[in-house]
Amino acid sequence: MSYQLYKWTFRPKSGVITPFLSDILWGHLVWAISYEQGNIKELLSQFNTNTPPWVISDAFIKDCLPIPRYGKPFEFPTNIPKQEGILIWRIIEHLDKVKYVHVNIFNEMCSGLTPYKLYQEILEGIRNPITFFKLAKPLSYDTNIKRYEKILSHCAKTIYDNKTEVDTKKRSILSAFFVEQEVNKNSINRLTNSAEQLYTQVETYYTDDLDVYLKINSEFDITILEKAIKYIEASGYGKKASAGKGQIQTISFEKSESISMDYKENGFISLSTYIPNEKDYTEIIYANSNTKYGKISSNLGENNVFKHPFTYDEAGSIFRGSPDVYKGKMLYNVHKNPDIVQYGLSFSVGVNI
Repeated sequence: MSYQLYKWTFRPKSGVITPFLSDILWGHLVWAISYEQGNIKELLSQFNTNTPPWVISDAFIKDCLPIPRYGKPFEFPTNIPKQEGILIWRIIEHLDKVKYVHVNIFNEMCSGLTPYKLYQEILEGIRNPITFFKLAKPLSYDTNIKRYEKILSHCAKTIYDNKTEVDTKKRSILSAFFVEQEVNKNSINRLTNSAEQLYTQVETYYTDDLDVYLKINSEFDITILEKAIKYIEASGYGKKASAGKGQIQTISFEKSESISMDYKENGFISLSTYIPNEKDYTEIIYANSNTKYGKISSNLGENNVFKHPFTYDEAGSIFRGSPDVYKGKMLYNVHKNPDIVQYGLSFSVGVNI
């Protein structure tokens, strides 16, 4: 049974409170399907087989993916002037803060371009220190080092709109793609009709489109997902959707070849919320783990809307082991209601470690 890669690109049209993580996106799709089809127990059971209907990633800024971090650390050059050494150290510090790279650079790094080699090529003037794309004409070492003094404030913060002409239209990943705003709110006692407590709510405003990748089973009816996406677009996403938050506009939902699906490498990177299964990997190369207290929809009528806490690995985590369409597992018994499950399948991409 084969899987086809799809990319769902959408534009947030309002502030968003709930993050666009794979397990939450999956939950929204499943709920949307339930409104269309009714009983979804059979659909949910298929996610506990070797051929789930689909596997979904987190949402990422358009054309960007997490930077794969693996391989040996950067070795600081020796026998260089002190001031030059300080500058190089500052450059490396900035590069280490990079979280996302263009999908083409991501593919290069999955194919063996280690962060160490990438940094070397940047310092040698082979690559642009902002976009990481190769320069048409490499710079001399001295010229490149001097150039850093002018661009260091932008280093590791910007990429370009035009993916082929990399010398135009720069924009900031840290400040221009999204803005997080703290909003003060009052909790209201509905019995006394009075304000009780002030609290802060963080709302995210995106200024660029987002990409979500899906590997869809060839035997699954794609129109079901298309209808589910339209439902989410109409009803909103996440917390306070009924009050106007989480409004999105779908730009496209189509087949994609942006990411390799060969699975011939000796490791894999997860692009989603990943709950590891036994024997998924032999070694953790790089991972950020987190604990989550998931919530269920209020439409279920449960008094307790919280699931039991669980631990997961965030998108960008890398492991040594045979890659596949997906890794991970579904969690059961996460709530007193046995029908409630937790999505934990990893959207995995092969990496040559």
